[in-house]
Amino acid sequence: MKASSLFFISLLFLCLSIEIYAENTQNLPLLYGTKPLLMPILLALIFTRIKPLQTRFGRLIILGLIFSLLGDVLLMIREVDLFIPGLLSFLTAQILYSIAFLFQRNSSQSKRYFLSVILGFTLFYAVFMIFIQNHVLKLEDAKVLSPAVFIYGAVICFMGISAALRKGQVSARSFIFIFFGALFFITSDAILATSKFTEIALPYPNFLVMSTYVLAQLGIVLGAVEAAS
Repeated sequence: MKASSLFFISLLFLCLSIEIYAENTQNLPLLYGTKPLLMPILLALIFTRIKPLQTRFGRLIILGLIFSLLGDVLLMIREVDLFIPGLLSFLTAQILYSIAFLFQRNSSQSKRYFLSVILGFTLFYAVFMIFIQNHVLKLEDAKVLSPAVFIYGAVICFMGISAALRKGQVSARSFIFIFFGALFFITSDAILATSKFTEIALPYPNFLVMSTYVLAQLGIVLGAVEAAS
């Protein structure tokens, strides 16, 4: 891995560590100063390694990072409840990532692999929706949150499917980075939903959500760099 990538990755995890500390101590000035830096660091990483704006795939990844940054900012604000706008920002990012991955899908993939991917993600989606919707439907604003969670869950699982379908079409490193990035994204959102909508006391929920989220975005960026290389 090139020295420039290692520099930005180190800077990313330093910023993440400070953000987690700020979140856990409710240090809002520190939180507001660090969380909006996560996606720009990844943008700097990708622009120093490749020329993403020259390809359709790269442009979609860049837009996904920008909408993720918007989602980070909206969910960071404590003075007002911007959960739904933040959710919509991340939903847009997931759609952009999904479209990008589909442009690199392996159209000659075996039916067995294709059906296994569809079945695996669909089964996870069904089980998790049954679990989380039982809690969401008990909330006062369930009429808004229930369909929002339902749609968001479907979109992020579709992103996982799209990432899985790149196998054999791109390099093994690019596939692994992006596929596990997608899995980390799903994990992060599942933890966030469990922490926000249920009474289950997860250990260090903010650490789990943010660490898996940053690993997800980093995986997608590194996968995009590998694909361009």
